[in-house]
This record gives sequence, C-alpha cells and structure tokens, in this order.
Amino acid sequence: MNIDKINMVSEVVSKRLQRMLLRLQKYNLKVEYIPGCKMYIADLLSRAYLDDEGKHKDSLVDYQIFQLAREEKLFEEMAQIKQVDYMRLSGSTHVQIKACTSNDAALQTLMSTVMTGWPQLRQEVPECIREYWNCKEDLIMQDGVIYKGMRVLVPVSMRSQMISRSHTSHLGSEACIRRARDVLFWPGMANDIRESVKSCATCNEFLSKQQKEPLMTHEIPKLPWSKVGQDLFQLNGESYLVTVDYYSDYFELDKMENTSSESVIEATKVHFARHGIADMVTDNGPQYTSQEFQNFKQDWQFVHITSSPLHSQSNGKAESAVKIAKKLVKKGVRDNIDIQMALLEWRNTPDASGRSPAQKLMSRRTRTLMPTAEGLLRPELCDGVEDEIKRRRQRAKLYYDKTAKPLPELEVGETIRLQPPNPKQPWSKGSCIGKVGPRSYLVQTEKGVYRRNRKFIRKDYTRQSTDVDKIETECQPPMDVPETTCKGDTRPDIAVSTPAPVTLRIEEEEPSSAAIGPVRITTRSGRVVKKPVRFIDQV
Repeated sequence: MNIDKINMVSEVVSKRLQRMLLRLQKYNLKVEYIPGCKMYIADLLSRAYLDDEGKHKDSLVDYQIFQLAREEKLFEEMAQIKQVDYMRLSGSTHVQIKACTSNDAALQTLMSTVMTGWPQLRQEVPECIREYWNCKEDLIMQDGVIYKGMRVLVPVSMRSQMISRSHTSHLGSEACIRRARDVLFWPGMANDIRESVKSCATCNEFLSKQQKEPLMTHEIPKLPWSKVGQDLFQLNGESYLVTVDYYSDYFELDKMENTSSESVIEATKVHFARHGIADMVTDNGPQYTSQEFQNFKQDWQFVHITSSPLHSQSNGKAESAVKIAKKLVKKGVRDNIDIQMALLEWRNTPDASGRSPAQKLMSRRTRTLMPTAEGLLRPELCDGVEDEIKRRRQRAKLYYDKTAKPLPELEVGETIRLQPPNPKQPWSKGSCIGKVGPRSYLVQTEKGVYRRNRKFIRKDYTRQSTDVDKIETECQPPMDVPETTCKGDTRPDIAVSTPAPVTLRIEEEEPSSAAIGPVRITTRSGRVVKKPVRFIDQV
C-alpha cells in the first residue's frame, strides 16, 4: 500500500480507525449475506481446523514475520501523516492555536491523558477534563494541537475569536453552529455561539417580526350597548365615524365634516342620547387623547380604553365594522343607492344564529321596504346572545393559538429593541419605563417615549462592549481581528402622547370568524379527528 492510499484513508476517518482499516488492506474480502435459516453450521471455521499443525508451522511463522514487517512499515508511513495538512487552517492560525494550547492548563492535562491512556472509570479522570470523557475515543494529539477526528480543539482563549469568524456574515445562530461544527470543536460550543449571536448589536438592529401571542379577547358584555368601539376612516375624500356595539354588532355610521375632537364628541353624544351611555374602546388617535375628550369622559362618566399604537387588533371590533361600512358605501355609490337604506337592510339581516343586529340591540325588528308581518315587528327578548358570543370566541381562540406562543413580561428598566413601522429601518434601542396594561408598555428611546404592544418589543441582549474579545497576551503570535460592531442610528416610531395614569387595561380582539375551519381533536393514541364544519357549534 502506497502513501497516496494512506492519505486518502486519513481524510475520512480518525487516527484510531485508520490503523484498523490499514490492517484490512492486505485482504480481499467478499461479503455475502446469508439468511439465518440457511446457516446450518454456525461454527464451521472452529470445526474445520488443520489436521497436521506441524506441516504448516514453518510457513505460518514465515508469514507472521512478513506481516509484522509489513505492519511496521505501514505504521511508519502513518506516522508521517500530518493532520494539519488536511485542515483548512492558515499557518498563523495553527501557530496561534498551538501557542494557546500550550498555555491552557486543562488542555495540557488532556494532552497527557490522551498520550498515556484514559482511566477505566469517569470518576478517575481529572475534573478539569471530565467533560471530554464522552469523546475520548476520537481525541488525538499531533504537533502540540489536539484534534477530535478532523476537527481542531479550540483553546478557551481563542473561542470568542472563532465565534466571531463564524458570525462574519451575521447569519442566525443555527447557521453559525453548522459552520463551526465543520472544522471546530469544544464542549458547549453550540450554546456559546447562541449566546454570542444573541448579543450581536448588528443582528439586534435587523431583527425579524416576532411570532404572535395567544389570543386575549375582550370581556363579553352582558347588556346591549354597554360597550362600544369607535374608529375613523376616510373614503373618496370624505371622513366617516363608526360606532359599533360589542354585544349586538349594531353600528352607527356618521359622515364627518372634519375629524376634530369636537366633531367626534358631538357625534358620540347623539348616540349616547339615543342608546344610552356606554364604555368605549378606541385607538390612540389625537381625537381621543386630547383634553377635550378627557373632559367629555369625566362629564359623562364612562370608561375609556385605548389600544396600543400600530396594533389595530386590539380594537378589532371597530376595524371589522369599518370594513363592512366601507363596502356598503362603495357599493351604494356604485349602484346609486341611499346609504341609509343600505344600513337599514343590513341591520335587519339575521346572522348565523338567526338574530339580526337590530333584534339583539332593541329586541325587535325594524320596519323596512320588505313586506313583514305585524307580529314579527313586536318586541321579543333575545336569549342566548352571550353564549353565542362565548362559543364563537372560544372557537376562534382555538385556531388562533395554534401558531402563537406567549412572550415573557418586561421589567421596568430592562433594555429593549423597538420595532419600527417601516421594515427597512433598524430596530431602535431603548428601555422599558412602565407597563400601562396587558401586553402594553411605555418605552424610552433616543427620540422620545412611545407606547407599544409586546409583539413590537424584543429584549436586547447586546453586551455593553460589543468589540471582539481580545486574545490573551500569552498566546503568541497575536492575530488582528477586525471590529464587528456596527452602530446604526436608531430611528423613532410614530410618536404618541403618554396616556393618562388612569388608563385601564387593554385586551386583544378576536380574529375574523371567516378564518375558522373544522375542529380538530387529538386522541390519546395520537390520531387526529376532524369534526365536520356542520357540527362546529356543538362544543
């Protein structure tokens, strides 16, 4: 066997397995599978021994001498193989690893143990190298450097530098781990890389959006027009105000001359005078954070709940009513239909439960252009509305939470990263200064104070000093490592005014029921049972 074949074998397996493979090179093996049912004599070789041992004794001794000489020659050729020749390491890096290894007391103990042999029991191994017990069969030492198979064992003082090199492209932690595992090794390498990537300042500025949290629904109202949502929208150059009831889905649509606080307050007073005073849920628009609206709230004595900016899901009931109102206005303009007549017909259209919004709000149908019996126009109390709302929300939460996970609470004073409204901008750095409701926080950035939902806030794990850790002075020769810190200027989100201290809790709104599919139930054996859509109400 020539040196080329030995080199080819050394590129595939470790030193320990190379010796076994080289010993088998002198045989031409033919392996054939024989089923167990046809293995009539399992100990054939032990029974078919040579009759005259002395006859072949001389030739056997000569053959053994020849084999010993051949093995010695092979071992000499193997000793000439240098592991570093098959490593993707530059000369300066190899010299640096060798120098740092010689200055690492634990690796020196490991090196002597590899050369002299490992103890029989793990408890007999020195504690400083006990973590290498599970991979002791793969460790070899050559030219002052320890290898695990074809990977180099990195000293402690060089690990931060190697992590920085694997993270040069600022890929994710798993990609960096795969890159490092190709050529490097040390115990706990994956966890060290994850922590380093998590604290990278550049990666924290260009984070991806967070996964949604489990659905948190509003409390189910017990009476009609006890809780309403309100929102403004513009269509065809005109402004509209939508006020929707959480109990009955009945909404009022007002065309506004302007969107000032005075106009919104006057329209709201008209609805309160007609249906009664109700608690309100709105966004953080300037109409609802002004002093005029605060005075209106105190004078009329109702509870005003505001949602987090940029998080329209918290006011989903009003957003859903806006979507319906826009369609009615667009279609009415297209067919030249009176918008009030379209609203009248929509309010008297029954939903899946068989009750219309007008029935759930006023316990009666209202007269329309369609011929209606007089008995149907008489008042009739609607029962089971709360149960229907509860069943619908439970079904929505079941499917919504399948792709959601909770996020940990933020502590006051904790360093955070704030997601910008423009995805092309970097995440700005700041700190949490207060909590104003469930999943709603006040954060301080360089440009001011903002209120955001928890889904727009990430914890910041950036270290105080983002420079690459310096190599210990005793590891010579030193190697220049470029700085990996990229300081991007943080840009603010849309500024919002700080809510008053009396701001109450904020709850998330349920998603649209149109996205609800068939119910899935998993049995104890793991089988998934899909309930048909027609039985979806039978919870």
